[in-house]
Amino acid sequence: MNENNNQNRIEKIKCPKCSYEMSVGNKRCPKCGTNIYNLAKKCNNCGSIENSFSRFCSKCGALLEDNYIEKTPAILVDKYCNNCKLRYRVEEGIKCIKCGGELIDAEPIINAKEGNSIIANEFDKALFSPNENNYINKVIINEIKKDTSYKMKTLPSIERRKLIMTIIYGVLFSLIIMLYVAYHIGLTSIILLLIVLTFIYIIITRKYNLKSVILKEVKLRPDEKITNISASILSSATITKAQYILLRTVLLYIFIVFPIIVFRKPLYIYEKQDSGYVLRYYTIGVLEQEENVIIPEKYNNLNVVGIRGDVFKNISSIKKVTLPNTIKEIRGGAFQNCYNLERINLPSELEQIHGDTFFNCTSLTSISIPDSVTRIGGHAFYGCSNLSTVSLTKNSKLNEIGSSAFRRCYNLHSITLPSGVNINERAFKESPTYINYFNDESHESYINY
Repeated sequence: MNENNNQNRIEKIKCPKCSYEMSVGNKRCPKCGTNIYNLAKKCNNCGSIENSFSRFCSKCGALLEDNYIEKTPAILVDKYCNNCKLRYRVEEGIKCIKCGGELIDAEPIINAKEGNSIIANEFDKALFSPNENNYINKVIINEIKKDTSYKMKTLPSIERRKLIMTIIYGVLFSLIIMLYVAYHIGLTSIILLLIVLTFIYIIITRKYNLKSVILKEVKLRPDEKITNISASILSSATITKAQYILLRTVLLYIFIVFPIIVFRKPLYIYEKQDSGYVLRYYTIGVLEQEENVIIPEKYNNLNVVGIRGDVFKNISSIKKVTLPNTIKEIRGGAFQNCYNLERINLPSELEQIHGDTFFNCTSLTSISIPDSVTRIGGHAFYGCSNLSTVSLTKNSKLNEIGSSAFRRCYNLHSITLPSGVNINERAFKESPTYINYFNDESHESYINY
């Protein structure tokens, strides 16, 4: 018999009706359409009904002739070959059509190759789906619902993952809030980031559930019944879900509320230097914002001597800024895009106005340049469309105005400068500005735009 079975080891089979060669998994002949699994061979020696592809009788070993008969409807069961592990649905007693091996009971599945649609008695027929994954998912859900307490229980492994995701979500939420208050990123962008982050958090945490755990185990243990796998996992789900929900809620509350409380109002953050302190960050208040900014002369009993770049950048709430005369340096972009800034006093010891310092401060109408300023950097007042007055004195030490420093200052019709100032050819581009010089009327000129 073993020799006969070895002869039946074939990768390809022929249609019993038209002899068309095809793969083992086909249910119908691609050429003539014959339903192969409805055909069988009858042994002329013992009368046994054999598979249509069998060459020898499984009971008496006689050579089977090609006299095909229609199978009578039979209850099909899930089997798999103990030898080559091929899975399909067949009648009791039928051997593997690929290798002739013995068939043993298998977990009920839907095999796409055979396409059978009879469901084993232990499962509800309403659960049937032609898609194997959908079918298994529905079976698992049905098994979970059989345990009436499943809504109250969960697994430690599931909750550990959810706690980790909650901590990650909370940390990222806090970081986004800090980006908003410290770096003044647009509120619309921050809201979009928080919505996307929350959506991702919900999607990921919803994947951590009993069904996903059971499904993973089913895939790892394909030869074990789903009912047994689900029962063993559900029996270990003794952790109370409500306790972990409360813990996650507390964590979310801490991560969300903590930064809001800390940054509820504007904060001034200073950095130590040899000569004193410089203002390093100005944080926007999440709950409170201020229109009038007043920087003190001293911090920790030392002078405030400077303002770092971009400190007040993109803050639209500020309308007035008061600076102490101890400040000697204001870095570039310090007040960039402060659209509502109307008034600011520049310190008497300020040495230069760096590039982009007042870029696009569209509400600024006038500015007094201290005598100590030697240079106005490129784009310093670019886009200050309402700037109409720039005041300097005869004692001004100004000797250079950079590229596009007063570009697009549409209301700046005239400016008076000390003699000998080096003016970049694009300093007043697109501005209707007459340039006058102290004590030297012959230098009067008009800048085209």
